[in-house]
Amino acid sequence: MDSAQPLAFGPYHLDRKSGTLWRGDQPVRIRPQVVALLAYLAERPGQIISAKLLRQHAWQGVHVSNVVFRVCIHELRQALQDDPDSPKYLETIRGRGYRFCAPVNVPGELPQLQTPTVIGRTRELEQLRDCLTQARYGQRQFVFVSGEAGMGKTALVDTFLSSLANSADTWIAQGYGIEHTGPMEAYLPILEAFGSLVRGTFGAQLTEVLNQAAPTWLRQLPMLIPQAERGQHSLDVPASTRARMIREFVDALGLLSAERLVILVLEDLHWSDPRLLTCLAQ
Repeated sequence: MDSAQPLAFGPYHLDRKSGTLWRGDQPVRIRPQVVALLAYLAERPGQIISAKLLRQHAWQGVHVSNVVFRVCIHELRQALQDDPDSPKYLETIRGRGYRFCAPVNVPGELPQLQTPTVIGRTRELEQLRDCLTQARYGQRQFVFVSGEAGMGKTALVDTFLSSLANSADTWIAQGYGIEHTGPMEAYLPILEAFGSLVRGTFGAQLTEVLNQAAPTWLRQLPMLIPQAERGQHSLDVPASTRARMIREFVDALGLLSAERLVILVLEDLHWSDPRLLTCLAQ
């Protein structure tokens, strides 16, 4: 990508030569570090960029605190009028970094939304597609993508999922395990996966299913509960209901998959609470 060419996305275009962001014919005032963050992300649409790499680029190796970095991310979202709960441009990938999720145009080139490139993984991709075929015939599939760090597991999964991005009959929910040094929330990756459906176009359907089959899970997702009703729902899950959560999870997936194919992607399960693994084993 020619660094002298402007980048266009939605109603915006970024003049990288002057460091100016425009909305239509109106300039948007943002600080140089915010421009640097935006340029680095928009030059790599679809790629997950770590916070560490973004800081290194925007501040050219000078150490800055997490607070300063998060303020810049907030300013960038404000400049793009982007809602972090339903992002059009800047998506937070919990525990991993940020992704510019809008197609980017460069004059004289086709719009691009890059997907990871995998080399030498044809066999693995075919195995995933075979499992997909079985799932479409109603046979549930449970797949582990395992290996040493840096082998391209995430790139493999992202490449597979990108081929399904325009499938109207498929729901893709993603959650991530996060390394903890203390107590952790047992079902956080699944809750995050449900939340990814909420941020899409399936919030109403998900709320209906959880209300019908998994009310205990619904209480853990306050964004799905109408504001007027939130005081009626306790977020605490007593130990006596944890077995019930497993049953409700299975029932909810059954209802969701009755209408569409559901692909649940959970990364970094080795950092998850054992109760989550018990839930998945059902």
